[in-house]
Amino acid sequence: MEKTKGLLLFWACCFFLFGMVTGEELRLDIETGKEGKNETVKEGKNLVINPGFENGIRGWYQPKGKIDTEEFHSGSASLKIDIPEGIQLEWFGGYTDDIPVEPNTKYKISGWIQGRDIHGGRGASISYGFYDKEKKVLSYAHISEGLFGTFQWKKIESVIQSPSGAVCVKIGTPYMAYGTVWFDDISLTKEEKFSAQD
Repeated sequence: MEKTKGLLLFWACCFFLFGMVTGEELRLDIETGKEGKNETVKEGKNLVINPGFENGIRGWYQPKGKIDTEEFHSGSASLKIDIPEGIQLEWFGGYTDDIPVEPNTKYKISGWIQGRDIHGGRGASISYGFYDKEKKVLSYAHISEGLFGTFQWKKIESVIQSPSGAVCVKIGTPYMAYGTVWFDDISLTKEEKFSAQD
């Protein structure tokens, strides 16, 4: 019951904030060269637990999703959400457990999506929501416009920045459409700078 209430609150915030801004408007692309000619960027380790769903839904809350061991981008499984015609559309999908983050820090978020006859609603994407220590939503966005139609595995990614006061982030798999979508290889990595001489 507590997780169900948490899911409703999470997607209520998502719907409200997504109605005001798109992922493109909140997306922060990393700028190299402005802070130093000899600096470049490397990615840290993936902070998402069970990013490819090989361990079921461990590390995730996915009330509508099912594990698919026949369709996947890599590994041996993916998350599948299938919404038939006739069901009232809402934000399906789910989100990760809390992932600790540092405030005012750049992270790269990415994932792979495959679709079959996705239509209606707002489509499929990947989202993120930063929270403070009181569990208040500090910022939320989808990292791409909603995907529609039938398509093979497609990677979407963005570089984002955690706001001041952020202590954790939840990565979401928002889906509001009819048809079938698969998610796999979800990633969140900290962007680390180092000298070209290192």
